[in-house]
Amino acid sequence: KNRPVTIGYSGRLVKAIKRVDRLPELVRCLSDAGVDFRLEILGSGCDGPWLKKQFGGNQKILFHGAKSGDDYWNILRSWDLQINSSDSEGTPVSVLEGLSCGVIPIFPRIDSGGVDYTRRVDPSLVYKPGDMAAAAQCVRHLAQMPAGELDSLRVKCRQAVQAHTPDAYQKTFRSFIAGIDALPRISQDAFDHRPFHLTDHLPLGILSRMLPASLFNR
Repeated sequence: KNRPVTIGYSGRLVKAIKRVDRLPELVRCLSDAGVDFRLEILGSGCDGPWLKKQFGGNQKILFHGAKSGDDYWNILRSWDLQINSSDSEGTPVSVLEGLSCGVIPIFPRIDSGGVDYTRRVDPSLVYKPGDMAAAAQCVRHLAQMPAGELDSLRVKCRQAVQAHTPDAYQKTFRSFIAGIDALPRISQDAFDHRPFHLTDHLPLGILSRMLPASLFNR
């Protein structure tokens, strides 16, 4: 309450595929819907100058440029919502990273893993591709939502990507390897242990400089 809703865009600033040319329309639709908002754009690309020109110094728009490390994560954590305007995506890492920070996604209904992750938070956050008026209505709905309901959505955001945390990944990987190791052996061949060769134990950098022929020995 009593502050603009902070909407973030994270990605390459290009018209092709990423369709950043839809962001000015989103801003117009948000204004028409009476939403008090702030749009923060994180990233760089060949169409960045064009995009800045379209906004004409609008004080509600902030360009961060490309960031990394703590600077990147601190910006991401400050957002309420994250908008995606693409025509095509795989599973955008920016969406997964935003979810891990509790940033609520608004994602187009395209052939992308991002749709599945967004639906895990709330199916109504998936909008018709290119329909920025519908995206603006998603923002308006969230901006009017009670704090308790928003907190519940943020919990769902973090839960949606729980399997991608380092601890969960290592546990899943170890479990997979243990499962393979426990299966009965199906190969019938048995091989003798390889004889000891000093070149097997030397760093590649030393071999390539001092004994390059050894790299091709059998």
